[in-house]
Amino acid sequence: MADYNFDKLVGEAGMESSYRNQVDEALTMTEAEKVLQGLSIRFSITDGYKVDGGGQFDYVFNLGKKTWERTDWRSGIPLTSSGSLKDDSIKKFIDAAAFVLTLKQKHFVTNTKSLEINTDAFEKEKYGPIKRLTRCELRMDDRFFRWVPESDRDSPFPELYEALQELRNSTGF
Repeated sequence: MADYNFDKLVGEAGMESSYRNQVDEALTMTEAEKVLQGLSIRFSITDGYKVDGGGQFDYVFNLGKKTWERTDWRSGIPLTSSGSLKDDSIKKFIDAAAFVLTLKQKHFVTNTKSLEINTDAFEKEKYGPIKRLTRCELRMDDRFFRWVPESDRDSPFPELYEALQELRNSTGF
């Protein structure tokens, strides 16, 4: 059996100088805000059954370059649009979401189902027998989040969803 020295391999790959390997303790709020200002984050959302004009969208928000890119998957063919983020939108997002980088936990994944049986008679008639709830995935630095906003009410999900919706709305879509 081969003998691997993983610390040596990581060092040769240059990984020991990565940002996350240098910081073992939680960031302060000021440090988190500074880090977030230069990040590019990816937000994937599949809108729920009550959202008019909803569908599956992928967003890349590059806070450092102040740009956004949106991929619309509703037709099955990816339609991409892009633009610039406004400074006030970026500031509001950083103020609302920087606390996530102060947490030591890196993965926030719920096992909440995004499909439910529709028991409301009016909604069943209007939307069909199955409720398709909104699903969100977020990649921010080395953090990963997956949740269903209508069901997952524990922190940090509501705060993150609200901040991301504000950033999403600032794109004009």
